[in-house]
Amino acid sequence: MIPSECGYLYPEPLNHTLRLRYGYWRCKSERRGTVVLQAGRTECFEKYHETIETLLNKRFDVWSLDWRGQGLSTRLPSHYQAGYIDSYETYLRDFHYFVQTKLQTATAEPRVLLAHSMGGHLALRYLREHQGFFQACVLSAPMVDIVSAPFPRPLIWALAFAGSWMGHGQKYAPTQHDFNDEDRNFLTNRLTTDPLRFQRGVDVFDNQPELAVGGATFRWMKETLLSISQLRRREYASNIKTPVLILSSEDETVVDSKSHQEIAKLMPFCQVVSIPECKHELLQENDAVQTIFWSEFDTFLNKWLFP
Repeated sequence: MIPSECGYLYPEPLNHTLRLRYGYWRCKSERRGTVVLQAGRTECFEKYHETIETLLNKRFDVWSLDWRGQGLSTRLPSHYQAGYIDSYETYLRDFHYFVQTKLQTATAEPRVLLAHSMGGHLALRYLREHQGFFQACVLSAPMVDIVSAPFPRPLIWALAFAGSWMGHGQKYAPTQHDFNDEDRNFLTNRLTTDPLRFQRGVDVFDNQPELAVGGATFRWMKETLLSISQLRRREYASNIKTPVLILSSEDETVVDSKSHQEIAKLMPFCQVVSIPECKHELLQENDAVQTIFWSEFDTFLNKWLFP
């Protein structure tokens, strides 16, 4: 799916080594609005060509930003594939710069934020801290909390903070590694039950190795745990006033699906739909799951935006 426009943003004018890649796909028919599509950790918008095509067919323009540290946005110079961030505030500043410089004047209302996993976590935080720009939000398996098993949760906290404190923040946490053959094995994957869509995701990295992202660093783990703690505070989540639909997998092993129900109870306009017999990446799942996902998407938007 070739973008109508693809380029780079430079959020620090005096530092042109820092760049954020964005893409824009223009609807060819009468436009109903705009969807901003934000991927999860390790992903880039090349992985979402099917999702983008579906949205275009639903008569939405589509925009997307590669998060810092993945896609073709700026990476760690010392370890290109390592999943690293110094603070979730950096992600949010980058996304707000994208909104201000590209989306503020170039997008048609209503504006819908569609995000997956880590992107869903950041979407919720953005809605809380910058209210009013998006009229609705749909989330695929948002990272409201993570599954720490088989490790005890206190051990995860201790490792993340100790590793960062000892100066290993840019190094892989235990069990983490570069993208390799383990990540290419459909039989052991935790992401999707659909072998064709799984292979398409693998092919994105194999065909363009510069897009590949590996595991998480100590610092990413630490900052993620801190941001999760902030998002889940009652006084924080209760001030997310945008209508939100959470699509959640019943067989989830990456993020904690119970946390979706818990945060929905804190938010005034949030509903959760649980989908059976699927894994974490709902937008890369089998046709039956896709049918449920897009049916719920349409019903939700018809309720809030197109009554």
